[in-house]
Amino acid sequence: MHGMESLLTLSQVRKIYPNGKVAVKGINLTVVAGEIFGLLGPNGAGKTTTIRMIIGALRPTSGAVSFNGQNIRTASGKAARALKRSMGYLPERPVMFQKLTPVEFLTFIGELYGLGDSGIQYTIEKYLDYFGLLERQNEYLEKFSAGMRKKVATIAAIIGNPDIVLLDEPFSDLDPESIFRMKQLATDLKRQGKAVVVSTHFLTLASELTDRVGIIHQGKLLFCGTEAELRSKLKQPDGVSLETLFLHLTGSDIVAGGDAKMKGEIATDEKVT
Repeated sequence: MHGMESLLTLSQVRKIYPNGKVAVKGINLTVVAGEIFGLLGPNGAGKTTTIRMIIGALRPTSGAVSFNGQNIRTASGKAARALKRSMGYLPERPVMFQKLTPVEFLTFIGELYGLGDSGIQYTIEKYLDYFGLLERQNEYLEKFSAGMRKKVATIAAIIGNPDIVLLDEPFSDLDPESIFRMKQLATDLKRQGKAVVVSTHFLTLASELTDRVGIIHQGKLLFCGTEAELRSKLKQPDGVSLETLFLHLTGSDIVAGGDAKMKGEIATDEKVT
């Protein structure tokens, strides 16, 4: 894409769980430096499984995940550590030490990345201020709402200055201002030449933010490309929303002219808590 360096490649990646459930069915895709890539689909489509295979937390049943040309599964020693340091990851439901403050938690994460004290503290203060948490920096995380914890976990994902940042459902539990700041952060990372992968079922937000999308449905990658390319593939006119394109692609029976009425697991509006 635009001659940019390919950072991440998935080749025929499959995941079958021990109970026989086929969660991911032979996915092929590439993510390049300097783009925001949306991994889209309803809950249970295989998005989180795919992201966990990318970061090495889950082993693919077959196929290969490569980062900077190196197979994540076979990397070991210094190479494996370097790969992990090149990736930042925001889980859908972050798990943090509840008896730490944001500063203590983020300092700990920064030290894991080998950052010096001055660099860690500057970055922590900068991003706590960005997310409106500076005045809460010395409170215990157990007192934080789910949205506030998500912001702290987002800072943890980027504190090591990774080449690729993977955000799994980053908009859930956030209020509108925080959603705006999350989108702005992703755009800033892109401007720095990083790759950003956003896994979400908020299709309106994905449409506003992403350069390309991969649409997963029941473990299969049905489409990978730009929204314009999807519109052309489905022979839909300009102005048709990503929600409607998604529903056409997945064969939903709730598409009825114009924009679809969204229901079930596909959401168009921000969840505010």
